Amino acid sequence: MANIIDGKALAEKLQAKLAEKTAKLKEETGQEPGLVVILVGDNPASQVYVRNKERSALAAGFRSEVVCLPESTSQEELLTLIAFLYFREQEVDLVLLEVGIGGLLDTTNVVTGEIAVITSIGLDHQETLGDSIAAIAEQKAGIFKAGKKAVIAKLPSEARLIFQKKAVSLAVDLYQAGQDFSMLNGDFSSSLGNLSQLKIGLEGAYQQENAALALQTFLLFMGERKESVDEQAVRQALEKTHWAGRLERIRPQIYLDGAHNLPALTRLVEFIKEKEQEGYRPQILFGALKRKDYQGMLGYLTENLPQVELKVTGFDYQGSLDETDVTGYHVIPSYREFISSFEERADTKDLLFITGSLYFISEVRSNILGHEQIN
Repeated sequence: MANIIDGKALAEKLQAKLAEKTAKLKEETGQEPGLVVILVGDNPASQVYVRNKERSALAAGFRSEVVCLPESTSQEELLTLIAFLYFREQEVDLVLLEVGIGGLLDTTNVVTGEIAVITSIGLDHQETLGDSIAAIAEQKAGIFKAGKKAVIAKLPSEARLIFQKKAVSLAVDLYQAGQDFSMLNGDFSSSLGNLSQLKIGLEGAYQQENAALALQTFLLFMGERKESVDEQAVRQALEKTHWAGRLERIRPQIYLDGAHNLPALTRLVEFIKEKEQEGYRPQILFGALKRKDYQGMLGYLTENLPQVELKVTGFDYQGSLDETDVTGYHVIPSYREFISSFEERADTKDLLFITGSLYFISEVRSNILGHEQIN
């Protein structure tokens, strides 16, 4: 004999039980469950659906919030909002926010940051940012906020001039690498403090410049908050810092580096030359996206590392290079087989540098370690 289920009555019963559990959770932990719904556009059916969800959440004792956005909202704007809502929910003490592309027109630029940090300037994303160093610098200077502070790395003179002018126009306190702070052979010097014999966990001489930039920013931040600096904690942090996919020594003879433009490639070449001088025999396995200036990158590698074996390969990502895109280079059909073969025959002086694209090294890293890919 069939049983007739009263769906409405059952739902009310389950909702009442959930409300009891919610009240108990609040009483025992002080935590309040919540539901935040972001509604994009004004579709009537979606509005009804969201209203019902809001009523159900309130009936269950949840905190409920609905954020309405226009239909024109982009995916980047939506993701940025989700991140900000999450930061608010977690009541974070500090957000280190990296812009997506450029700065001035980036969705993250709705924030008024206490300190703006410019790490590097190079020709990349020209279709969006402009086709010159000065134009790209103008875009990046867009994150400077009136009356706040900014820290910039060692930059080309035309870029540095842009940031200096922007700082003056907005009354921004500007701190410039090589002028207001520096690091040489592990010795950091700044008007904010000096630290000697620092050990940098990341390989590559240029990481000293990055460490100096980070340390200057940190000291500014702590100074603004009038908080003391634990020197030992700073030393340990610099020594133990690990950055997946940035000159990452994933195997004793294998490095992954996500250099995907000429400025980043310049730094990689510097490091490879250092290894050559130390007696190592480096090789390069290069994979990139077709939309990047891969010809310029390959030409740069060939010109500056003439003795280094350079091989090109594709990978499992739509828009990656294949054998029809490059001529005059040794093309590897399968990077997996090549890496496996390299590891079998390599001795202590052989090194393999895998580079050209963050997408490529992320896939390779996942293949080697079985971990999630780099985001």
